[in-house]
Amino acid sequence: MTPAHVRKEVVAALLVKLSPLGFSNRGEFLHRQRVPFVTDWLAVAAVGDRGQGPINVTVNVGVHCIPLHRLLSELSSEKYDANVATFAINLGYLRPSPGYAEWLFDRRRASDEGKAALVSEVAELGLPFLEGFDGDESVRRGCKAYGMAEYNRLRLPALDFLAGNLGEARDSLVRECAALADRADAAAEYFRGSAERLLGRIADAG
Repeated sequence: MTPAHVRKEVVAALLVKLSPLGFSNRGEFLHRQRVPFVTDWLAVAAVGDRGQGPINVTVNVGVHCIPLHRLLSELSSEKYDANVATFAINLGYLRPSPGYAEWLFDRRRASDEGKAALVSEVAELGLPFLEGFDGDESVRRGCKAYGMAEYNRLRLPALDFLAGNLGEARDSLVRECAALADRADAAAEYFRGSAERLLGRIADAG
């Protein structure tokens, strides 16, 4: 079996459990629209050495904040992408003894026991984690705790803007612009362009 075959079997096992709860398979991700502005997000990846050894499967869980990513797409003039997680975490970090988790599957057969163990952890650890994010403040806390620092430079003030906290959003953007003053890489230029447009919206709203 190839990693793609193993991943397909694992996703099928997950959907048996998660489809009745509202999850569906969208491309490479599983999604669930739980509240109007938040989509639960689950990613399954499978990798292995070419033609030999076990296949490693990992699961990340997170959320996608719809108004945030619509705003970011407008600020950057890029197409809105519903498959981007606002923040995500490897399932293993939700265990009582946190650590990066992967499940090993024999290349000859993805064992039912292994798939059942993975599905059980998603249900017992992943779902309660996701269901803790159901409002503006909880999504912001999740983004701050689990989001990538480089992305949070823009995402956190954008969330403040959406929540009506204009002063906090403006101060954060000004502070981050100053912190990036000496950088000329693509990520810094992207941030500055989007931050400038968001500052304009804050000025209009204020």
